[in-house]
Amino acid sequence: MNSYYKIRYDELIIALIILNFAIAINYFIIGEGVNIQLVVFSALLILFRLKYLFQLNKSQISLYILPFFLLFPFITNPTTFRLISFFYSLIFLAVFQIIISYLNKRKISEILYKNILKIILSAFFYIALAQSILFPLGIYFNQIWSSGNENRINSLATEPSYTGIIVVITFYSYLLLNRNENQSKYSISDFRSDLKYCMFVIVIIYLTQSGYAFVFFCLLLFSLVLKNQIIRKGIIIAILSSLFFILSFHFEVKPVIRIINLANSFISLNVNQIAAAEHSGSIRVAPVIIFLKNFNFFELESWIGHGIGYNNMLMASIIPGIDISTWRGGGFLPAFIYDYGLIPIVAFVIFLIRNTIRRINSLDTIFLFLIFLNASFNTQLFWYSIMIFTINKFFINNKIDTTNAKF
Repeated sequence: MNSYYKIRYDELIIALIILNFAIAINYFIIGEGVNIQLVVFSALLILFRLKYLFQLNKSQISLYILPFFLLFPFITNPTTFRLISFFYSLIFLAVFQIIISYLNKRKISEILYKNILKIILSAFFYIALAQSILFPLGIYFNQIWSSGNENRINSLATEPSYTGIIVVITFYSYLLLNRNENQSKYSISDFRSDLKYCMFVIVIIYLTQSGYAFVFFCLLLFSLVLKNQIIRKGIIIAILSSLFFILSFHFEVKPVIRIINLANSFISLNVNQIAAAEHSGSIRVAPVIIFLKNFNFFELESWIGHGIGYNNMLMASIIPGIDISTWRGGGFLPAFIYDYGLIPIVAFVIFLIRNTIRRINSLDTIFLFLIFLNASFNTQLFWYSIMIFTINKFFINNKIDTTNAKF
């Protein structure tokens, strides 16, 4: 009896961890984007599951040495080093280590995980729908993201782009696990569930007007077709999604316009032209262009970092329209390399290959790379993505036959 309640309690904790990393409630966001809800819950989790932090295996060694690399900026540029950012990083790393320990101990079932994914998709959809109804009435429920009178929905994330990405990769994970569980059969209930959550994703992409989410969804559909999943699972999804895309192009829906403008300007590789054509998109791609043009691999700072804040100042001085007082520095890449150096990046990539990415030539890798261009290290989107891809890999690898569970 005690064993039964212990298992149920652990599953509840895992569910709360995943939900905490998916959701950012406006009322709990303070200071420079610090989520008190996440910090308090994570601190309590670490306190009561402290022993899990010391259950080390070979695949996690690079995760344990990463905090030492995060201290490099204290040496290279101590005046800009922020202790709160360092501790925030430690919280994410510690909670992630606890999740891996739970997985190794088989504390989470695949059925529970799929239900959590469905809860996240449903919650984001219904909150987005409520926001779209309340916004014209001047009622801003959890409306963290603001752009004047423009009605872009952020649902339960900190901005529309994050919302779109979260729902697409959550839907991808749901499809992956659903296919993994039903390798040889595809029931009517499976079909109805897939269709319902696909419609949730399409509506959210439309409400967020996120070009990034639009790209993610296109990649997901392309992968379904490429891996022949369309025959059993994706045919109706693909038809409806194709109709959505056709109508989007026909009526010039904003995500499509933004993507086209960004793609046309990107050909020039001119930062000023890219920023003028699509400023939000330029924040993702312009730093990479600047990095490839200017980064010097033969400088010591390139390997141990220039110090926290170096990337912010560099990008603000080159990319037009950036307010250094409010800008958070763009995505993980290349900001993390500029501030912390290449050495921790190497350690982190080793960890990802061993624990998170199922195959190098998979949709996981493409999604994570795009997320790293968009989300910085100390963000929920960054760690939520790594967390669910790690759990996906765990369940896929623990199936006897995984030939049909590929994207």
